Amino acid sequence: MAHGLGSLNEKERQQAWLRYKILKPYIEDGIPLRSISKDSKVSFRTLQRWYARYKKDGLVGLARKPVIRKQASSEEIVKQVEQLLLRHPHASISFIYRELQAIAEKQSQTNPSYSTVYRIVRKIPERLKYLSSHGTKKYREKYNSLLSISTDYPNEIWQADHTQLDIGS
Repeated sequence: MAHGLGSLNEKERQQAWLRYKILKPYIEDGIPLRSISKDSKVSFRTLQRWYARYKKDGLVGLARKPVIRKQASSEEIVKQVEQLLLRHPHASISFIYRELQAIAEKQSQTNPSYSTVYRIVRKIPERLKYLSSHGTKKYREKYNSLLSISTDYPNEIWQADHTQLDIGS
């Protein structure tokens, strides 16, 4: 982080100060990180990372860095992934990724990352994937079994109710 402590909010400042207090015996007195790890119940590797960030950026480096996710899945990419998956229902995510790369190259677009394609595929509802791979009839059998009954030929299923009617004059 290139900015000073003023760029941190109160919670981030407190967190940085807490981490510094844990690292202080190592920084000032040379006590090994392994023993600090046992006393503080913070893993040795985490302490190493904290110290490296402290050396690089000072106290500001000990504050938690916000995670910024790039939203690389534009509507066009989502549509392309859905179309490929529905056209090739049994295709792997790797296959869809390679097809998208070829499309992007032809259209001079930026390639979406594999993780973006993976995330889009995982967001497609299972019902839709099942419909594309098994067809309408199997889909109805699995998901609408109580609502629709299909037959192979006319008059296959008959149902009759019987109630005595009072026919009087």
